[in-house]
Amino acid sequence: MIGSAEIIELIREPQGPDIAYEIRALWDLWIYDLDSGRWQSKPQELQIDCYGPEYDNGVAEREGDFLIDIGFEHLFTGHAGMLGANPGPKAPAAHLEEARFLASMASPERLREYHQRTRENIQILFRWLRDAETSVPLERYKLWSEGEENFESRVDEILAVR
Repeated sequence: MIGSAEIIELIREPQGPDIAYEIRALWDLWIYDLDSGRWQSKPQELQIDCYGPEYDNGVAEREGDFLIDIGFEHLFTGHAGMLGANPGPKAPAAHLEEARFLASMASPERLREYHQRTRENIQILFRWLRDAETSVPLERYKLWSEGEENFESRVDEILAVR
């Protein structure tokens, strides 16, 4: 098994100015299994897209040399705003599976465990980023998500709660 440093080393330098490539890997994150009612550390997909400086009219200049897709954001931000300074659902369930999940997290004990497992997933993400930063001198990076207005703030809010 290779870690983030080794993955970043593989993709550090594109082989030409007008190329792009992607790497798909797996990393273990905490997932709640609705059927068993238990948390399990299971492999989840991680995708890294790399762009040469001339690829797609300079997308690297606009978006960065690497785009790292960490998978389902709720593994780091929680479902329906349940985690953070004011725990509990902030939005209705979007579908039946989410409603089942939210109902299963209704007890204070389950909610605490949900918060702990989500914090552990965030720590896995941050370790991965630290390893990547050590391997490649990143000038800047941004944690971003399609579903969260400000992914970094949301993650910080979850980590701040003790």
